[in-house]
Amino acid sequence: MRPSSDELAKRFPGVVAAAHRADLAPLVTRLEPVTFEAGELYAREGGPAPGLGLLVSGGFSVELATPGGASEVLGEVGPGGVLGEVSFLDGGPSSATLRATAETNVWRLDMAAFEALASAHPRLAVALLHAMSETLAARIRRAIGRIETARPESVRALFGVGGAS
Repeated sequence: MRPSSDELAKRFPGVVAAAHRADLAPLVTRLEPVTFEAGELYAREGGPAPGLGLLVSGGFSVELATPGGASEVLGEVGPGGVLGEVSFLDGGPSSATLRATAETNVWRLDMAAFEALASAHPRLAVALLHAMSETLAARIRRAIGRIETARPESVRALFGVGGAS
């Protein structure tokens, strides 16, 4: 079932940070409710991007392939999480495999629906893009913090500063 504007605002406050709740109706009508059973994939690393997902209930493990072909679980995304934002923003393939850990409900927005939303309601589209950029920025900051703790020279090399080359 599609969410109401109030339910969307309550579950995903970042989406409404730059938009008024009354303005959410055009987004709500474009969200596709999708249910995944435990073990089903939302996205496969390197595969086609399924669109932007707003995780309502349940969860997904985030997995990357190892050089030997196995899969390594990097973490989990739970309710309130945003899925597929990297591919949604850059149009590239899925950057990780997302596997449902239990019955999981997602509100999905595909690119065609987003483009229609952006044409008709640019302010709401900007609010959604802003929410995605905040999610990505937080993940990048956490990753840099982990790298810096483990190998400070790697962070210096990443940003081209200091003695690392």
